[in-house]
Amino acid sequence: MLARYCVLLAVSRMIARGHADGVVMERLPDASLGPTEPWMKAAAHADLLELFRQAPLALRYVLHNPGAMPAEVPDELDAAGLLVHRHGKRVEIEYGQKQTRPYAAAGLNRRPGS
Repeated sequence: MLARYCVLLAVSRMIARGHADGVVMERLPDASLGPTEPWMKAAAHADLLELFRQAPLALRYVLHNPGAMPAEVPDELDAAGLLVHRHGKRVEIEYGQKQTRPYAAAGLNRRPGS
């Protein structure tokens, strides 16, 4: 949810500066974390038993807030025109220790050993 918020906040700031190419404004979600619910505050300081007591409220929150589920976020961002497409498909890059990394030691996007 925080990653989604950061992306949407960055997009809204870019739009405010006049960089809105390709953005479908009417499909762009609001950049908001929403209110902090009481169960969130309780879970942050809970012992194990209290954490299990908060679980049903957390599940209810996830069901009512699809942006909380990482699998739903790409579809939402794609609908707003924020993802790159190549040959009609979304471009997806998987990062890992032995795969492409977002930044190498030199600050460049390279594969290990290249």
